[in-house]
Amino acid sequence: MLTLMIVGIPLLLGFAADMVQKWDHVFDDAFITYRYAKNLADGHGITWNPTMAPTEGYTNFLLVIFLAPFIDLGYDPLLVTRLLSYFSVFGMAVILFARAKRRYGATTPTAIMIASLILLDPSTSALCLTGLETVVYALVLLVAFHFAVEFLHSQDTTNSVLLGIFTMLAILLRPEAALLYLVMAFGYGIILVRKKQLHRFASLTPSLLILLILGGVYLGWKALHFEQLLPNSFYIKVATGAVISKIGLVSVYYFLSTHTLLLAVFCVSLLFCLSHHDKHGRSDKLPVLLGLGLMLSHTVFFIKTDTHMDVGSRFMYPLVPVLIYSSIPVLTVAMGKIEDWIKERAVLFPVLVVAFMLAFGTEYSTKMYSNVKRLLIYPYPSERSSWLMQEEYRIAKTLSTFPQIENVRIAFGDAGVIPYFTGAVWLDVIGLNDTFIARTRNQDALVDYFFRWQADLVIKGSDKDHSWITTQGPLGDHTAWAGDPRWDEYSYIGTSKVDKWYYDLQYFVRKSSRFAQPLTDFLRARTINGWYAPMPFHIGSYSPDNETQPTWIPRPESGG
Repeated sequence: MLTLMIVGIPLLLGFAADMVQKWDHVFDDAFITYRYAKNLADGHGITWNPTMAPTEGYTNFLLVIFLAPFIDLGYDPLLVTRLLSYFSVFGMAVILFARAKRRYGATTPTAIMIASLILLDPSTSALCLTGLETVVYALVLLVAFHFAVEFLHSQDTTNSVLLGIFTMLAILLRPEAALLYLVMAFGYGIILVRKKQLHRFASLTPSLLILLILGGVYLGWKALHFEQLLPNSFYIKVATGAVISKIGLVSVYYFLSTHTLLLAVFCVSLLFCLSHHDKHGRSDKLPVLLGLGLMLSHTVFFIKTDTHMDVGSRFMYPLVPVLIYSSIPVLTVAMGKIEDWIKERAVLFPVLVVAFMLAFGTEYSTKMYSNVKRLLIYPYPSERSSWLMQEEYRIAKTLSTFPQIENVRIAFGDAGVIPYFTGAVWLDVIGLNDTFIARTRNQDALVDYFFRWQADLVIKGSDKDHSWITTQGPLGDHTAWAGDPRWDEYSYIGTSKVDKWYYDLQYFVRKSSRFAQPLTDFLRARTINGWYAPMPFHIGSYSPDNETQPTWIPRPESGG
């Protein structure tokens, strides 16, 4: 009970402070999933724009299906996903606790401390709040990993079936989960070759059949519904032509640098497992070696992938519970030795627990201190956050009140919050939700496609020096096609300024649009912060006079 109090109170306090401070924050990418789920709930099927051909801009099919009935019942998908994420964290902690206690005979205090590692990870609380599938996927991947280990030990039908089921569920949440099965099958093959028992490879048949049958049905449906097997994100993030993605390399490095102690313990486990056995006499080599294979395969995969918007190491985070799971043997033995040493020095036990939490949760402790301090000074979140996505959330709520907004055609690369709340016909300029943009690499063809689409409203991002930003996707170099004369068909309406280092948003309305005048009046009255006179951006045939300083004209009562 003492251990639970020492560990639980600061963890609960940290999570609570994080929730209060960041509950009003939104993460744009999560709302891409919510838009697909909403269209499904509204009877349009799984599609981005109900009036157009289906396109696959998500990679978490299972979450889309799961959220649709909740949206249909009127529940907030962000709230549902957050609650599901918190439940998943609890589930991972229970699995780690049970593994340490039942398989390795850890004492209750030691098992509690091992289970707390998933909560001490600095990304766990933040990822629960994003509304993404990350934490839920981490739980399902951990369960699949567990049954992979159990199958390698027992080679029985039950664990093979469970391995197939949970691997398939994990794949439906994130496709890279297939790496687990590939690594496991490869390792199993090596084991059987060394033992000269290749005939036992047939024990994988139940799990393989599950994956082939369910996976075949899923891929067949995708081929019929989307007319392609791979999601648009594959063409945008993976099939870029580069052997190594600089963004992916940074993501992998950041994950490794923020989990150095856990990785160090995992490396010690690699040596420790060669001679250690659990209380049932079974070798510890399999979970650690399988964990190593999963870690290496994910590292290679994400070094090749453009991991944009990698908040909280969300791409590599699902490996955290796997690393903890694989490190349980060495942690159990080490903590057991220390517990034996302090049995007659009971006063030192709380010190041990606190030291453990500080060692593995240094960043978490710092964040918790900052959040609690901020909470005591500012009991409620600020009404106006300077984060870009908060500004887009406010824009979304305002634009959603525009008459016939569902018929307005909008083109913008940030395709999450605004398209979800407005329901507008949306061209995702990045290409995650547009198959043509995702798969086309010819610049002229892409620009022609953009202007043929005839957006009523175009929102473009610009830096503070009024230059156009560069984003991901084949149309990402906005400066390269800013001089196209077809931009003359659009009028500059105004600007939404975003604080600090984020880019500002510039609004352009198509002159011949039937919504041109009412949309212009609406944006200038209720949405933008103001406008520049003269316009300081190079767009179409217009080039600003560098010698003339533009004047900022704030919208009345906007505070801009």
